[in-house]
Amino acid sequence: MMKRFFYHSILSLFLLVMFCITGGGNLAKAQSYQLVRSTDGLVSGDKYLIVSKDKGDALSTEQKTINRGAQAVSIVQNGSSIDAATLNSNVAIIVLTEEGTDLWSFQVTNGSNTGYLYAAGTKSKPNQLLTNTSTSGLDYRATISIATTGEATIVFENQKNTSGLSRTLQRNKTSALYSCYASAGQLPVYLYHYVEPTGTENPDISYSPSSLTIAASGTLTKQPELKNPNSVTIKSYSSDSTSVATVTDEGVIALAGGTGTATITATS
Repeated sequence: MMKRFFYHSILSLFLLVMFCITGGGNLAKAQSYQLVRSTDGLVSGDKYLIVSKDKGDALSTEQKTINRGAQAVSIVQNGSSIDAATLNSNVAIIVLTEEGTDLWSFQVTNGSNTGYLYAAGTKSKPNQLLTNTSTSGLDYRATISIATTGEATIVFENQKNTSGLSRTLQRNKTSALYSCYASAGQLPVYLYHYVEPTGTENPDISYSPSSLTIAASGTLTKQPELKNPNSVTIKSYSSDSTSVATVTDEGVIALAGGTGTATITATS
Protein backbone atom coordinates (compact mmCIF):
# COMPACT_ATOMS: atom_id res chain seq x y z
CA MET A 1 0.00 0.00 0.00
CA MET A 2 1.38 3.39 -0.99
CA LYS A 3 2.40 5.89 1.65
CA ARG A 4 1.76 9.60 1.26
CA PHE A 5 2.05 12.49 3.70
CA PHE A 6 -0.93 14.58 4.64
CA TYR A 7 -0.81 18.32 5.06
CA HIS A 8 -2.99 20.50 7.26
CA SER A 9 -3.01 24.27 7.10
CA ILE A 10 -5.43 27.12 7.68
CA LEU A 11 -6.45 27.04 4.02
CA SER A 12 -6.70 23.40 3.11
CA LEU A 13 -6.47 19.82 4.21
CA PHE A 14 -4.88 17.12 2.07
CA LEU A 15 -6.45 13.73 2.56
CA LEU A 16 -4.86 10.47 1.50
CA VAL A 17 -7.47 8.00 0.35
CA MET A 18 -6.30 4.42 0.06
CA PHE A 19 -8.28 1.48 -1.23
CA CYS A 20 -8.09 -2.14 -0.25
CA ILE A 21 -10.45 -5.06 -0.77
CA THR A 22 -11.84 -7.39 1.86
CA GLY A 23 -14.22 -10.26 1.36
CA GLY A 24 -13.66 -13.54 3.18
CA GLY A 25 -10.24 -14.57 1.96
CA ASN A 26 -9.27 -16.22 -1.32
CA LEU A 27 -12.61 -16.76 -3.00
CA ALA A 28 -13.03 -18.18 -6.45
CA LYS A 29 -14.13 -16.31 -9.52
CA ALA A 30 -17.88 -16.25 -10.04
CA GLN A 31 -19.36 -19.34 -11.68
CA SER A 32 -16.08 -21.15 -12.21
CA TYR A 33 -14.47 -24.53 -11.73
CA GLN A 34 -11.22 -24.41 -9.76
CA LEU A 35 -8.33 -26.89 -9.99
CA VAL A 36 -8.21 -29.21 -6.97
CA ARG A 37 -4.67 -29.53 -5.60
CA SER A 38 -5.36 -31.67 -2.53
CA THR A 39 -7.86 -34.28 -1.36
CA ASP A 40 -8.76 -31.70 1.30
CA GLY A 41 -10.53 -29.90 -1.55
CA LEU A 42 -12.93 -32.80 -2.19
CA VAL A 43 -16.45 -32.01 -1.01
CA SER A 44 -19.09 -34.72 -1.03
CA GLY A 45 -22.16 -33.70 -3.01
CA ASP A 46 -20.44 -30.94 -4.98
CA LYS A 47 -19.98 -30.68 -8.74
CA TYR A 48 -16.72 -31.46 -10.55
CA LEU A 49 -15.20 -31.83 -14.00
CA ILE A 50 -12.70 -34.52 -15.01
CA VAL A 51 -10.19 -32.72 -17.21
CA SER A 52 -7.09 -33.37 -19.30
CA LYS A 53 -4.91 -30.25 -19.07
CA ASP A 54 -2.58 -31.76 -21.68
CA LYS A 55 -5.33 -31.92 -24.30
CA GLY A 56 -7.55 -29.07 -23.08
CA ASP A 57 -10.66 -31.19 -22.85
CA ALA A 58 -12.92 -32.84 -20.29
CA LEU A 59 -14.79 -36.09 -19.95
CA SER A 60 -17.96 -35.63 -21.98
CA THR A 61 -21.57 -36.72 -21.81
CA GLU A 62 -20.93 -38.95 -24.84
CA GLN A 63 -20.92 -42.66 -24.04
CA LYS A 64 -18.87 -44.54 -26.61
CA THR A 65 -19.10 -48.32 -26.91
CA ILE A 66 -16.70 -49.05 -24.05
CA ASN A 67 -15.50 -45.64 -22.88
CA ARG A 68 -16.30 -41.93 -22.63
CA GLY A 69 -15.72 -39.17 -25.17
CA ALA A 70 -13.83 -35.90 -24.73
CA GLN A 71 -15.14 -32.35 -25.05
CA ALA A 72 -12.97 -29.23 -25.40
CA VAL A 73 -12.85 -26.77 -22.48
CA SER A 74 -11.18 -23.39 -22.06
CA ILE A 75 -8.70 -23.53 -19.16
CA VAL A 76 -7.51 -20.13 -17.92
CA GLN A 77 -5.40 -18.55 -15.15
CA ASN A 78 -2.37 -20.78 -15.82
CA GLY A 79 -4.51 -23.89 -15.73
CA SER A 80 -6.19 -23.17 -12.41
CA SER A 81 -9.68 -22.20 -13.55
CA ILE A 82 -12.42 -22.99 -16.06
CA ASP A 83 -15.17 -20.42 -16.53
CA ALA A 84 -18.50 -22.21 -16.17
CA ALA A 85 -20.10 -19.81 -18.64
CA THR A 86 -17.84 -21.12 -21.43
CA LEU A 87 -18.66 -24.79 -20.93
CA ASN A 88 -20.20 -26.69 -23.82
CA SER A 89 -23.35 -28.54 -22.81
CA ASN A 90 -21.61 -31.80 -23.76
CA VAL A 91 -19.11 -31.50 -20.90
CA ALA A 92 -20.05 -34.02 -18.21
CA ILE A 93 -21.00 -32.39 -14.91
CA ILE A 94 -20.14 -34.88 -12.17
CA VAL A 95 -21.37 -35.04 -8.59
CA LEU A 96 -18.66 -36.46 -6.36
CA THR A 97 -20.00 -38.41 -3.37
CA GLU A 98 -18.10 -39.90 -0.45
CA GLU A 99 -19.03 -43.58 -0.27
CA GLY A 100 -16.99 -44.65 2.75
CA THR A 101 -13.46 -44.29 4.02
CA ASP A 102 -11.31 -43.02 1.13
CA LEU A 103 -13.88 -44.13 -1.45
CA TRP A 104 -15.79 -41.85 -3.82
CA SER A 105 -18.39 -42.20 -6.57
CA PHE A 106 -18.69 -40.14 -9.76
CA GLN A 107 -22.24 -39.49 -10.95
CA VAL A 108 -22.74 -37.87 -14.36
CA THR A 109 -25.78 -35.64 -13.96
CA ASN A 110 -26.32 -34.17 -17.43
CA GLY A 111 -26.72 -35.43 -20.99
CA SER A 112 -28.43 -38.58 -22.21
CA ASN A 113 -26.08 -41.02 -20.44
CA THR A 114 -26.41 -40.09 -16.78
CA GLY A 115 -25.44 -42.37 -13.94
CA TYR A 116 -22.40 -43.64 -12.08
CA LEU A 117 -19.05 -44.10 -13.79
CA TYR A 118 -17.56 -47.53 -13.21
CA ALA A 119 -14.68 -49.72 -14.36
CA ALA A 120 -16.33 -52.26 -16.65
CA GLY A 121 -13.26 -54.09 -17.95
CA THR A 122 -13.09 -57.80 -18.62
CA LYS A 123 -10.04 -59.93 -19.35
CA SER A 124 -10.81 -59.79 -23.06
CA LYS A 125 -11.65 -56.06 -23.06
CA PRO A 126 -9.81 -54.50 -20.11
CA ASN A 127 -9.94 -50.80 -21.03
CA GLN A 128 -13.53 -49.86 -20.30
CA LEU A 129 -15.32 -46.99 -18.58
CA LEU A 130 -19.12 -47.08 -18.59
CA THR A 131 -22.07 -45.44 -16.83
CA ASN A 132 -25.08 -47.02 -15.14
CA THR A 133 -27.93 -45.59 -13.10
CA SER A 134 -27.76 -48.61 -10.75
CA THR A 135 -24.65 -49.36 -8.73
CA SER A 136 -25.54 -52.97 -7.86
CA GLY A 137 -22.59 -55.25 -8.49
CA LEU A 138 -20.55 -52.53 -10.17
CA ASP A 139 -17.04 -51.31 -9.41
CA TYR A 140 -18.23 -47.70 -9.18
CA ARG A 141 -16.32 -46.54 -6.12
CA ALA A 142 -12.77 -45.24 -6.42
CA THR A 143 -9.87 -44.03 -4.35
CA ILE A 144 -8.51 -40.57 -5.16
CA SER A 145 -5.05 -39.18 -4.56
CA ILE A 146 -3.99 -35.73 -5.77
CA ALA A 147 -0.49 -34.37 -6.33
CA THR A 148 0.35 -30.76 -5.47
CA THR A 149 0.37 -30.05 -9.21
CA GLY A 150 -3.23 -31.22 -9.36
CA GLU A 151 -2.75 -34.58 -11.08
CA ALA A 152 -5.50 -36.85 -9.79
CA THR A 153 -5.03 -40.61 -9.56
CA ILE A 154 -8.50 -42.17 -9.65
CA VAL A 155 -8.52 -45.95 -9.16
CA PHE A 156 -11.83 -47.83 -9.19
CA GLU A 157 -12.27 -50.66 -6.70
CA ASN A 158 -12.16 -54.31 -7.74
CA GLN A 159 -14.96 -56.05 -5.85
CA LYS A 160 -14.31 -59.39 -7.51
CA ASN A 161 -10.55 -59.21 -6.91
CA THR A 162 -9.88 -60.18 -10.51
CA SER A 163 -6.26 -59.60 -11.47
CA GLY A 164 -5.14 -57.91 -14.65
CA LEU A 165 -8.12 -55.61 -15.09
CA SER A 166 -7.87 -51.89 -15.79
CA ARG A 167 -8.82 -49.62 -12.88
CA THR A 168 -7.10 -46.23 -13.30
CA LEU A 169 -9.13 -43.49 -15.03
CA GLN A 170 -6.97 -41.66 -17.58
CA ARG A 171 -7.21 -39.73 -20.82
CA ASN A 172 -5.97 -41.62 -23.88
CA LYS A 173 -2.78 -40.21 -25.39
CA THR A 174 -3.88 -40.37 -29.00
CA SER A 175 -7.65 -40.87 -29.10
CA ALA A 176 -10.17 -38.35 -27.78
CA LEU A 177 -11.52 -40.57 -25.04
CA TYR A 178 -11.41 -41.29 -21.32
CA SER A 179 -11.15 -44.86 -20.10
CA CYS A 180 -9.60 -47.13 -17.48
CA TYR A 181 -6.08 -48.47 -17.79
CA ALA A 182 -4.06 -51.02 -15.87
CA SER A 183 -1.16 -48.68 -15.14
CA ALA A 184 0.30 -45.26 -15.89
CA GLY A 185 1.19 -44.52 -19.48
CA GLN A 186 -1.74 -42.51 -20.72
CA LEU A 187 -2.43 -38.86 -19.85
CA PRO A 188 -3.26 -37.82 -16.27
CA VAL A 189 -6.60 -36.32 -15.32
CA TYR A 190 -7.37 -33.35 -13.11
CA LEU A 191 -10.42 -32.55 -10.98
CA TYR A 192 -11.98 -29.08 -11.19
CA HIS A 193 -14.41 -28.12 -8.43
CA TYR A 194 -17.39 -25.84 -9.02
CA VAL A 195 -17.37 -22.91 -6.62
CA GLU A 196 -20.44 -20.82 -5.92
CA PRO A 197 -20.26 -17.24 -7.24
CA THR A 198 -19.42 -15.45 -4.00
CA GLY A 199 -16.44 -13.27 -4.85
CA THR A 200 -13.26 -13.13 -6.83
CA GLU A 201 -9.80 -14.66 -6.68
CA ASN A 202 -6.95 -12.14 -6.59
CA PRO A 203 -9.18 -9.14 -7.28
CA ASP A 204 -6.39 -6.90 -8.67
CA ILE A 205 -8.35 -3.81 -7.75
CA SER A 206 -6.41 -0.58 -7.56
CA TYR A 207 -7.25 3.08 -7.16
CA SER A 208 -6.29 5.72 -9.69
CA PRO A 209 -4.98 8.32 -9.06
CA SER A 210 -3.00 7.26 -5.99
CA SER A 211 -4.18 10.09 -3.74
CA LEU A 212 -6.86 12.73 -3.44
CA THR A 213 -6.67 16.35 -2.39
CA ILE A 214 -9.86 17.76 -0.91
CA ALA A 215 -10.24 21.33 0.25
CA ALA A 216 -11.14 21.92 3.88
CA SER A 217 -14.79 21.00 4.44
CA GLY A 218 -14.83 19.67 0.89
CA THR A 219 -16.82 16.74 -0.42
CA LEU A 220 -15.93 14.17 -3.08
CA THR A 221 -19.25 13.56 -4.80
CA LYS A 222 -18.04 11.24 -7.53
CA GLN A 223 -16.95 7.71 -6.67
CA PRO A 224 -13.24 7.25 -7.46
CA GLU A 225 -12.53 5.20 -10.56
CA LEU A 226 -11.47 1.64 -9.77
CA LYS A 227 -9.40 -0.49 -12.09
CA ASN A 228 -11.48 -3.64 -11.76
CA PRO A 229 -10.58 -6.25 -14.43
CA ASN A 230 -12.53 -9.05 -12.72
CA SER A 231 -15.71 -6.97 -12.41
CA VAL A 232 -15.97 -7.27 -8.64
CA THR A 233 -19.18 -5.82 -7.24
CA ILE A 234 -18.48 -3.31 -4.45
CA LYS A 235 -20.95 -3.90 -1.63
CA SER A 236 -20.04 -1.00 0.63
CA TYR A 237 -17.33 1.46 1.70
CA SER A 238 -16.03 2.31 5.16
CA SER A 239 -13.57 4.69 6.79
CA ASP A 240 -11.16 3.72 9.56
CA SER A 241 -11.05 7.28 10.88
CA THR A 242 -14.44 8.96 10.76
CA SER A 243 -13.06 12.01 12.57
CA VAL A 244 -10.97 12.70 9.44
CA ALA A 245 -13.31 11.53 6.69
CA THR A 246 -16.62 9.75 6.29
CA VAL A 247 -17.82 7.71 3.34
CA THR A 248 -21.25 6.53 2.28
CA ASP A 249 -22.05 3.04 1.00
CA GLU A 250 -22.04 4.57 -2.48
CA GLY A 251 -18.45 5.79 -2.07
CA VAL A 252 -19.08 9.50 -1.50
CA ILE A 253 -16.26 10.83 0.68
CA ALA A 254 -16.52 13.92 2.89
CA LEU A 255 -14.07 15.53 5.30
CA ALA A 256 -15.11 15.45 8.94
CA GLY A 257 -12.84 18.23 10.18
CA GLY A 258 -10.15 16.27 12.01
CA THR A 259 -6.50 16.07 11.01
CA GLY A 260 -4.73 12.89 9.99
CA THR A 261 -5.18 10.20 7.37
CA ALA A 262 -8.13 7.93 6.68
CA THR A 263 -8.16 4.61 4.93
CA ILE A 264 -11.24 4.06 2.80
CA THR A 265 -12.02 0.35 2.37
CA ALA A 266 -14.13 -1.03 -0.45
CA THR A 267 -15.74 -4.34 0.49
CA SER A 268 -16.70 -6.87 -2.18
